[in-house]
Amino acid sequence: MPINVGDQFAGTYRALRRLGEGGWGEVYLAEDELLGRQVAIKLLHDRDAEDQTDLVHEMMSLDQLHHPGVVTFYHHFAIERTLFLVMEYCEGGSLRDHMRLQPARVETVMQWVLDLTDTLHYVHQRGIVHHDIKPDNILFASDGALKIGDFGVANRNIGTVRYLAPEMLLGSVDAKDARIDVYALGVTLLELLLNRNPFEGMSQNETLVAKLRHDFIPTDLARWVQELVSKATHPTPELRFQSMKEFREAIESKHVSYT
Repeated sequence: MPINVGDQFAGTYRALRRLGEGGWGEVYLAEDELLGRQVAIKLLHDRDAEDQTDLVHEMMSLDQLHHPGVVTFYHHFAIERTLFLVMEYCEGGSLRDHMRLQPARVETVMQWVLDLTDTLHYVHQRGIVHHDIKPDNILFASDGALKIGDFGVANRNIGTVRYLAPEMLLGSVDAKDARIDVYALGVTLLELLLNRNPFEGMSQNETLVAKLRHDFIPTDLARWVQELVSKATHPTPELRFQSMKEFREAIESKHVSYT
């Protein structure tokens, strides 16, 4: 079912503008005319009933995550076999948008990552691993608070190659291993510091080789920052931070333990 600006659907929503498109859907800004609030509505491209059921299951799981750092999932509905997901609208844009405007200060980046470790620790404790942590999926609410969105591949062994832990590119792993998100957050941290992705322009094979060599961290960063990113992105999961709590403690103390 195509959506055009100005269309009214599901009895209460009016499409205001197209926000973007991902691998499995389009996102529109809409007005909930009944409640008088703006929402983000995701229209799924994939009409396979089983895949839709799986995605709704993940979203309904997120409905149990009452945390200020997680984008709220409101509900879903279907029209002509097309599935729509209604989500909280974060009007401040994404970290990716922010990066395009100007580089962030180191102190600001570290506070963002501290906030994200808190949110992801909460999510992980409830048996959900995001699998696609990256600047595009980290959003700003109107008050500047960070929100993690797009849990569409949660607990599934897929994601965006540049942020994937190397073990995911090498074979099957436990989809609920929290260290997958630790790795992706480590890459995101480095990307925010450099204002570019360290694997930009590389093929998937070149990216995997660089990740296994573990030689992509610039030496002109502060020593403790190098050590922080190095441990977060270690190619061996057992030598990474084992949890978001460990990751947070290292940032707060500016010290990385190797024991």
